[in-house]
Amino acid sequence: MTMNRFLKMYNDCSKYPFGKAIFSFLYSTHVPYFLTISPIVQEMKPGHASISLKQKWLLHNHIKSVHAIAVCNLVEACMALVAEASIPSDLRWLPMGMDVSYEKKAYGKLTASSDIDPQTFFKLDKYPGPVAVPVIVRNEIGDIVTTAKVRLWISKIKKDV
Repeated sequence: MTMNRFLKMYNDCSKYPFGKAIFSFLYSTHVPYFLTISPIVQEMKPGHASISLKQKWLLHNHIKSVHAIAVCNLVEACMALVAEASIPSDLRWLPMGMDVSYEKKAYGKLTASSDIDPQTFFKLDKYPGPVAVPVIVRNEIGDIVTTAKVRLWISKIKKDV
């Protein structure tokens, strides 16, 4: 698998002080809606990603917990990290939907993580086709607040003729 530009950028930035914060900002500017939650990428490697957000007033719902859509934003940002770090260079992904379960009220620092086995997840003989990327969101004490599966459509990248 060829290292994609986001994984290379993450690895390059991580070598320096504040590198993860710099990468997190650059990653968010690629998908500006991610900026609304001010995410911090904790880890990105083939098969694994984790990303967090800190609770702030801007993300509150009517009961002063983190709004469900802010949590979904975190889920999608995590899914994109693990997909980008894991997908072979001749394939691409496109989100098709998200199945989300809110297990507990979301308070404090939240961390989304996703683990997949790239060798079985991106089998070249089954595409084009769908896959579901699992994402779990935990609060600061480790309780699961949200579980999700983000459905992706995987297809080959069309070569210019």
